[in-house]
Amino acid sequence: MITLTQLSPKSKKLIFIATGILLVIIVLLLGIFATSPSESPKTTSISPTPSWQTYSEQVQRGQILPADKILEVTLRYKKDSNPAFDVVQLAQKNGYVPDIPDDPDLYTMGMYDQQGNLLFQTPFSIQLNEIRETFEPDGTIKGTSHTFTEVTIVVNLLWIDKATVINITDPQGKRLFTLPITDVVIVNNTPEFESFSEQTPQQEEKKESSSLFIKKVAAVAANSSAKTLDIAFISDDFTDMNDFRSEVTKATAIFTTTEPFKSRIEDLKFHTVQSSVDLECAFTSQIARLATCNNAVVKQQLNTKGVPYDQVIVLVNSPVYGGSGGEIAVVTKQGFAQNKAIFLHELGHSFGRLLDEYAYEGEAQNGVIDNNIHHFGTDSVGDGNCYAGNPPVADWEGMVTTADYRKGCSTLNWYSSSQTSIMKDSTSPSFNIVSQCIFNRRLDDITG
Repeated sequence: MITLTQLSPKSKKLIFIATGILLVIIVLLLGIFATSPSESPKTTSISPTPSWQTYSEQVQRGQILPADKILEVTLRYKKDSNPAFDVVQLAQKNGYVPDIPDDPDLYTMGMYDQQGNLLFQTPFSIQLNEIRETFEPDGTIKGTSHTFTEVTIVVNLLWIDKATVINITDPQGKRLFTLPITDVVIVNNTPEFESFSEQTPQQEEKKESSSLFIKKVAAVAANSSAKTLDIAFISDDFTDMNDFRSEVTKATAIFTTTEPFKSRIEDLKFHTVQSSVDLECAFTSQIARLATCNNAVVKQQLNTKGVPYDQVIVLVNSPVYGGSGGEIAVVTKQGFAQNKAIFLHELGHSFGRLLDEYAYEGEAQNGVIDNNIHHFGTDSVGDGNCYAGNPPVADWEGMVTTADYRKGCSTLNWYSSSQTSIMKDSTSPSFNIVSQCIFNRRLDDITG
């Protein structure tokens, strides 16, 4: 037998190289087997009884950054006034700053020191449009688009001690309003919410440490997971938190069967908040089954509870079938019981900025033909789901066939990209491919 000492230096070197390669192959094979679907399948379903964790439990386990001091700015916007903004209240609270997907029609709120240096800024929207729609028990949707001239807005900024003034600029960068940071109401609130996500502890730890690094280097506000879409469910008129949590658990399970959320469930984190104030939710007398809440009060209560939120769904404990869409989605308990996809439709408006893919009633039903794609919002031209022209649409090439186009996308003469979808009929099992692409782009903006 030839021993290693009897080999030439060149032969020894070759053996060492071969051994190293073999070890690398073994490690790679072990890695493949360890992540094999047959042994460790990747789940895309939410447990029927997910483990809801309190804020304190999440902080102790390193699954969430502690709440930061934020400046809650409440303003009244009047479209036809000069200046267009009135200050309602400035409040210091313990909470988080929402992630806002990048859009060209957003306003900007920036904080500056005495020398005029920009310390922090965040985009925000002025939502003057509201979809007033009703969900029929058979799944059909009817509605109208309503435009306001006045609206109360709530914007969260990171609290910075040396900030002295706030400037508001329009989407073109023009300064519209300046307000000094004075007469701030101090609210020493303690965060009260519960959360769960489909991330593993390792994934959460990785995302949190990354968020902490960004926070230290770039001085941005804390987010719940920094790389997740935070969806907050807040209760209205629920006295039993277990009942509310049960309804939210059912609602979150819908995400696991609906694309693109099904494929990106690990990018979502869900939170529950039991409201301790009246959210002013009510049905309008003009439109049956249209339930709305006071959006400003909802956001102020979320901030008082210290919960992170990128998207908000108000669940109203009402035996009446109903809901509404817009900046904040509103769904009644009975509405969800009869139609599981109702809040997905409303999330299409609030997060996807999707227009309804049916023609609105009671208005001039033909829209302006400008050969642009439109989305839901005050300045609606851009990344959207309705086309104001004659198909085909160049931006939808490869996703939409000629047979897919259908007239009747918020107006009678605009086109949608499919014959049916959740934005047309709440009994539809899915969003169309164009809407899914929009969701994915907006998720990418938040998750990076």
